[in-house]
This record gives sequence, structure tokens and C-alpha cells, in this order.
Amino acid sequence: SFESVLPHALATVAPLKWRVQAGVSAELDFAKLGHLCKNGSADGAMTKLLDVLATGDADMPNVSVHIYDLSFVNAFALPGGRIIVSHKLIEQAERPEEVAGILAHEIGHVVHADPETQMIRHFTLSLIYDAFGSSQSGGTVAIMEQFRQSRSAEEAADAYARQTMTAAGVDPIGLRDFFSRMLKHDRASQPITGALAQIGSMFSTHPGTETRIAKITPLPDGEKPKQVLDDADWQALRKSCD
Repeated sequence: SFESVLPHALATVAPLKWRVQAGVSAELDFAKLGHLCKNGSADGAMTKLLDVLATGDADMPNVSVHIYDLSFVNAFALPGGRIIVSHKLIEQAERPEEVAGILAHEIGHVVHADPETQMIRHFTLSLIYDAFGSSQSGGTVAIMEQFRQSRSAEEAADAYARQTMTAAGVDPIGLRDFFSRMLKHDRASQPITGALAQIGSMFSTHPGTETRIAKITPLPDGEKPKQVLDDADWQALRKSCD
């Protein structure tokens, strides 16, 4: 359909300058929701983590990962290779492999030009809404909605994460553990409804979770997982917003 095919086709040919500008603009929306955490030690740890993942994909695009002190647990790929991670997500992670898995997933979205596709789709729908005199909700929920990916896009990003982590020797079970724990947490807090539930739940923007979790398998037998961060770097990452 037009709605699904044309935005992606346009996204894949969008000039780099537009992608970068669109990413900067999108990040400004997140800056309204919480402050950017600037911490040299944490930034160094994040670079090490990305370097490990890059050994699993020789063509991995350059990405810039920014940690924000947001009120919810989530991560988002933006146009131009920007990735936003909430500090609460890092706090919820029990080991660095879990954060590595989330990053690998978001890099998968960058590889597939999903953020650019969503921005073009969102812009097109906004024009239609405006033409008919209706408006979309503003604020936090609108920002979340803009970067909500389809189930097929989420599954493709998962596949990229599984493949890249395995090729890099990073334990994919980190991603499975994080998803499983967040799903359990979501179910425990089901009474929360409306906008708060929508922005608070990682899986309001990442659908089909149980099926996706089941596809994440360990490294091949006999392969020892690579350490992605030592304890000092892991603690630095966890304290990125302190």
C-alpha cells in the first residue's frame, strides 16, 4: 500500500543532510522530556560497547548514542543514526549484555532506515489530518507515537540484533532476559492505563513481545561469550546521569 511502501522508498533515498537535520529536530523533542546526561566516563563505556558490537557487522553504520534522564524505560532510533536511551533503561538492566542487545536492536532500525520511514509517514499523515481540520495529540504520547515501529520492523530489528550479537560473540540471552523482565514488569502494572501506560511501557512501542523473545537463542555450543564491558565501565554507564 501507499502508506507502507512509499515512505520507506523515500527514506532509503533521502539525502544524508536531511537525515541528520531530521534527527537533530527529533532529538529536540526528547530534550523537552528530560535532560541529556553528559558524562565522559559513561560516554567512553558506551563507545566500547558499540565497538564490540561493530565486530559483528563490518558494515555497521556510525551511530551516536545519547542517554537522557527520562521518566520511562525505552530506547529509540532517530533519523541520521541517532539513538536515544533512557537512563531508566540502563538502571533496569542487570548486566551490560542487556544494554548491548537493546543497542543492537536500535542499530537494526538505523540499518533499515526505519526512523526516516516513520518520520515521512508521520509527516504525510499530519498533512492529511491538517487538511481535514483534525489534530493529533501533542506532548509525550505524540513523540512516542512518531517513533512507534510496525511489528515487522521490530522483528527485522530483532533479527539484526541476534545476528550481530552472535557474530560479535556477545551473549544474545542478554536481550532475551531484558525483554522477559520488562514484559513481566508490564503485566504486573496492568492497572495503569491511558497515556502513562503508553509511555511507560517499552512494549507499547515494541509489539509482539512473546513471539520475539522465543526467537532469541544462546550462542552456539562451546562458544564462550565475550565480555562487553568490565565492571568499572559498567558502573560508569549505570551512573551516566548522576
